[in-house]
Amino acid sequence: MRRIMMGVVGAMVSAALVGCNSPPSPERRIRDVARLEAHVVSVIDDLGVRSYLDERSTCDSILYARGEFRDGDESCGSPTEVDVPFDEGVRNDFDRIGAAIEASGVDTHRVDASVSGDGHLQHVSFRLEDCSIEWNWVYLYDPNGAVARPGAGGSKGNGAGAPTYTRINGDWWLVTEIDD
Repeated sequence: MRRIMMGVVGAMVSAALVGCNSPPSPERRIRDVARLEAHVVSVIDDLGVRSYLDERSTCDSILYARGEFRDGDESCGSPTEVDVPFDEGVRNDFDRIGAAIEASGVDTHRVDASVSGDGHLQHVSFRLEDCSIEWNWVYLYDPNGAVARPGAGGSKGNGAGAPTYTRINGDWWLVTEIDD
């Protein structure tokens, strides 16, 4: 009986890990970026978000037009940094972004963006959750061509370890980076 249980557990683990070390399929990429554009990009733009990190209540942080804020346990942040805690307005804005991401159905908890001096969104990246120990995959929305893409088209760019950029459609790219 014990051998059967171990075999069942092993099969379940193997099934769960299938696809762990590969990027989203081309079909999934198209669906994901359409949902991100429909649900999330406008919220990021409206709030002037530069960085959003949702660590599931252990360390939430946001850098946006209102300032930089952190909320979490003692492991959140750095002992040399002065953390400004979330207030009700920041919590509402943070939760608004989280709700938009949830509505998109894309598994991401980290967003980084660049905003021009006059407050316009330059680009936004969405780091995908994955179980790979080798690679990170990021959806990049770059409507202004603000990000230099030396590895565009899947080439290796400026040498070993450089990110690669694969166009998904229009202003969207899949960035593949080595997981450090």
